[in-house]
Parts: sequence; structure tokens; C-alpha cells
Amino acid sequence: SVAFSYNPDHYNPPASVDGIAWTIEPLQYDMSGVSWNYTTPIECDGNTKRVELIGLPEGLIASYQNNEATNPGDYVASVTLESCIEGYAAPIVEDCCWSIVHGTFDMSNVMWSYAGPFTYDGTEKTVVLTGLPAGLVPVYEDNTATEPGDYFATVTFESTLPGYVIPEFAGCEWSITMSQATE
Repeated sequence: SVAFSYNPDHYNPPASVDGIAWTIEPLQYDMSGVSWNYTTPIECDGNTKRVELIGLPEGLIASYQNNEATNPGDYVASVTLESCIEGYAAPIVEDCCWSIVHGTFDMSNVMWSYAGPFTYDGTEKTVVLTGLPAGLVPVYEDNTATEPGDYFATVTFESTLPGYVIPEFAGCEWSITMSQATE
């Protein structure tokens, strides 16, 4: 029930308030500066990746679901917000669609160690790749010989880093020439 006190010499009697429903709406947080910290696909490097909200107003606690991953793929992160301030409503935030893409090895400094024909001297000759990035393990074929001749070395790779694209690399034509006879 509601009672009014007033001076009838200066005011008209108030209208009846019987049957009027009162609703007090909770206050709203200013979410204008809130966004997910994800803008472009994240490159896999074997470590756990995480997306989360930035710019959350004070008084909100975030509980995330599906916002961490390690392997390449597409994910949908969601968040539940809880208000720690009485009288404020916990806002609802849209989910975040995010991706981890396969990592790529930087092959810009990789080259064969071959500078020109080897001269036969009875010892084993080998060509290998130099400048390999960490995590990339070469597996050679036909890169070692002792006898004079023309050879073609090839290489495939294994990765010690999960989620990386295994690169291809051109083979190497190489040779061992006969030594010149000395008199």
C-alpha cells in the first residue's frame, strides 16, 4: 500500500494508485568497449591458443566455454557473464567464431650445401640442406656417394611441431668428378 502526505491548501489530492504495478529494471553495464580479442585466424605453433573478452567493465566475472585450443580447426567460444554489483544485470555477449590454421615453416633461408662438383678422392661425399627452421627434420635420399658420377638428391620432411604444413623442397643435382691424374 502507498500513502501520500500533502498539504491540501497547496495541492490537489493524488489519484488512486491501487492496481498499479511497479517494475524496477536492473541497471545495465556499459558494454560499448567490450569485444573479443580475436580478429584473424591464429597460426598453430603447438601452444594453446585462447580467445577472451577485452574491455570488460569492473564488476563482471567471465566464465568461458570452448575458448582454448591447440590444434588447427574452427571453434565457437562462448562466455557467461556474472554481475558482482547488486542491481546490475549480467549482459549477454555474442559467441566468437575463431580458427587456428596450420603453421607454416619459414623456408626462405633453406638451401642445398652443394656449391659445385666434388672431386673423387675415395671418401664419401654428402649434400644436405642448410638453414632449416626448428621443428623440421629432413629425410634424404641419394644425397651420399663415394664413386664418380651424377646424382640427384631428394628430401622429404617430418615435423616435430604438430599442426604444421609439411613443405616440399626441390631436389639437388650433384656430382663427383674423376680426379686428375698426377704425373
